Amino acid sequence: MTPRIRFFVLLWRATLRRGRRRPSRSPFLRPSSFIPHNSSLILCPSPLLRLPALLAAAFLLSFLGGCRKPHDPGTAQGTNTHARAKFPGLFDSKVRAQQKIMLPDGTLYEGEIDDDGKPDGLGRLRLQNGTDQSGEWHHGEAYRLTGTWVAPDGTKEVGVWNRDGTKCGGTINWPDGRKYEGDWRIIEGTPERPHGTGVMTWPDGHTYTGQFRDGEMDGPGKMTWPDGRVQSGSWLHGVFHDSSL
Repeated sequence: MTPRIRFFVLLWRATLRRGRRRPSRSPFLRPSSFIPHNSSLILCPSPLLRLPALLAAAFLLSFLGGCRKPHDPGTAQGTNTHARAKFPGLFDSKVRAQQKIMLPDGTLYEGEIDDDGKPDGLGRLRLQNGTDQSGEWHHGEAYRLTGTWVAPDGTKEVGVWNRDGTKCGGTINWPDGRKYEGDWRIIEGTPERPHGTGVMTWPDGHTYTGQFRDGEMDGPGKMTWPDGRVQSGSWLHGVFHDSSL
């Protein structure tokens, strides 16, 4: 206990002792200040005598309260600093928050999010229908992904989806038995369209190898049938045009 604190404690005690004396003629006591207790009389000091003690106590409490360090962990600033050190992703904008988001339909996203709670950064998306895609997201929109996507009609795609202008593609299996392997163009909400170089195979076994444009055979290519027939040449909008290559 410092000398200053000891002084105010002694002052407070002295004031209380002064109030307990029996001042029968003191003008600071009133007849109503006497209360019966266990067949005896207890003297209660008047409010004027209690005032110095209250002032001393108030000053002492204010003095003690002012001794706290500015960055003490008990202060709001100290608590915030401690929380930042323990959970940096929740406070530091330079550290991306990791989150697991489950929607009512069973859709699950695990990864980084932005301040609005949208996928932003690296993450993984899984749906109940078998869709499983991982990669990079920008403000809730897929940007560069790899994995599997399943359409509502059952079409299944396995490959790469790049929305930065670079080549993307993979394998598409349609419910009618067709299969495509090669480059594709991303079409939102529906299966991708073969676009670029690829191979299309039909259920009866005939195969086309060549160029595609917006889902159709377009450009140089070759059609091969199971019986050995081959049709090579130029194709336009899905129709064989000529045999000159």
